[in-house]
Amino acid sequence: MYLPHDLYLQGGGGTKVTFSPDGTGTIQVGGSNDSINWLFKEGSIAITPQNERMLESSYSYFELDEQGNETEVTVVEWANSIAISLRELDHKALSAEMLISGSREYPNGGGENRNFSYIAESAAYSNNNHQKMDITVGQTVSLPLLSYSSLTEDSGFSSALFTFDTSNSGTLHLSKGETASFNWQYSGQGVNQKVVIDVPTLDFNFEYQLLTPQVGRYMVYGKVQQSNDSSTAVGTAYNLEPEANWDREEVVGVWSKRYAGNYFDSFWYELYDDGKSYSVYTFDSNYDGSLTENEVIVGFGSWELENGELTLHSYPDPNCTFTGCQVLNSRTFTILSKTPHKYAIQAEVNYVGGWSVHRAFDLTAHTTRPLSQYLPESLIGTVLPQFAPNHHVPNLVNVESLIDKELYTLEHDNWSNQVISSLYLEQGGEFTYSGTQDMTGDYDLKADHRVRLEVDERSLYFAILAEQDNTYLSGFDGNVSPYFTQKGSAERYAKAVKQTEPVASFKDLQGRAIFMADRSQEGDWVITYFVVNEETITVYADADFSEVQATMDYTLNEDGSVIISGNKLFIAQHNSQFSTVVTVDGEGRDFNYFFYTAEQVSDFVEAANQLQALALH
Repeated sequence: MYLPHDLYLQGGGGTKVTFSPDGTGTIQVGGSNDSINWLFKEGSIAITPQNERMLESSYSYFELDEQGNETEVTVVEWANSIAISLRELDHKALSAEMLISGSREYPNGGGENRNFSYIAESAAYSNNNHQKMDITVGQTVSLPLLSYSSLTEDSGFSSALFTFDTSNSGTLHLSKGETASFNWQYSGQGVNQKVVIDVPTLDFNFEYQLLTPQVGRYMVYGKVQQSNDSSTAVGTAYNLEPEANWDREEVVGVWSKRYAGNYFDSFWYELYDDGKSYSVYTFDSNYDGSLTENEVIVGFGSWELENGELTLHSYPDPNCTFTGCQVLNSRTFTILSKTPHKYAIQAEVNYVGGWSVHRAFDLTAHTTRPLSQYLPESLIGTVLPQFAPNHHVPNLVNVESLIDKELYTLEHDNWSNQVISSLYLEQGGEFTYSGTQDMTGDYDLKADHRVRLEVDERSLYFAILAEQDNTYLSGFDGNVSPYFTQKGSAERYAKAVKQTEPVASFKDLQGRAIFMADRSQEGDWVITYFVVNEETITVYADADFSEVQATMDYTLNEDGSVIISGNKLFIAQHNSQFSTVVTVDGEGRDFNYFFYTAEQVSDFVEAANQLQALALH
């Protein structure tokens, strides 16, 4: 019987128990191998040592006495009995519940000798099917090792990639592209059939036996030996699927490495299409069923794709997460196999000091941010982005009809220089932006009709929020302004803004219900409801115009502009769906938008706020 978790010794890679018909057997954990007696009693297997002690181990530590002197304390532990209850888990394994009774002794003092017991659970496997572990020449396999075995001086491996190049030789993949050659062969018969791998340059020898059917991922029992030291591992092996590479579309999203068991003890990555990444670790330290800021640890980084492999870089400074910034570590994820929404990953983690760690685990895809209802609100939109990756911005206009057409605009932040900027999206996936700044690069269309523009190591977004008569009210990098298909229209708009020349009169709006999109003091888009009367403006508290909130006087000028509270307002762009209204504040300009139905303004405000939040993260 093989158990992925240790029955007793900590830090090992699994347990092997053999049962002989005469009631004797052996138990092996790591390098410890003891003879046992066993008895099937009352639905469980009772295991006792043939000698006085079973799985004996010792360790030492130092502590200070009352006089401040350092004293070495030695601890000896062993198991006295193990009771194993089995139940069927699935066609591949049993579930084992184990009651371990043992003793702890302090031979040189420093502690109180005592007996102890605890319960552990583990899957359990058997190789009674006598299946042979088949190796295909040219195949790469991830095989488990003892937890973080040091195959080289600066590395730790809980799993490693072995490529079987020929019928008797292969390549062991180490850190940072380094490799070591190995020889391999089959050995043994029946339940003892194994694959034996010898790595001469590292003085390592590996043995693996198959425990479950060899399909994609499967369980194996392994033994790792270097000189006189040996360890065991019961774990998962994976056949690497050569075509299972990452591509950009599938990378973007939320990927959890741990999201089970203790509900709040979770870890996941958030990978955004602008190349930014976040790692989130949550833990409910006081078990109160909620999370505080101190129980959520967020890491900041970036990601990149190369040759089908995904690499995540972690940085200590959240404001410096790009090439040239200090890096804490880099994690390269190679896909071993894919199933819907779950990928088996071989990870290589390289730390700044030169140490590297290798292990295999599953990444599970999520459509939403895990634990979103429990995360502290103070972290959302500040430490973490407002929205999770692949967020769908609603109410946007399809931009495909504008591909291969040039759009022109006056950037509102630079209205005074009167420079007309333009955006050109080519059919082949390239874009050109010129005017106040010149940019070229690739673009792609998102499912929600946003356009992602790739500029150097960052992404900018363009989206259309409303359109009428070849005028497109659009958001670019979170800023909203009207875009035109004719350069002359953009030039006339720019002139109207600078010279305060209305293109329509407020008199034409008298008696109409106006829905104005305006910025609040916090910077969010909000809605104001009002009606323009002959001499006054009535502001309402609701979209039904049933509750008057305020009334203010205004003066209508001959050119159609108005004076309200000493400020001049005029319409710089106008059509039947929306209007751009400019407030003259000294030498400055403030831009708002009038809509004429509740649905139009609601759609605009919702989309504009989400675009703004996405641009800020």
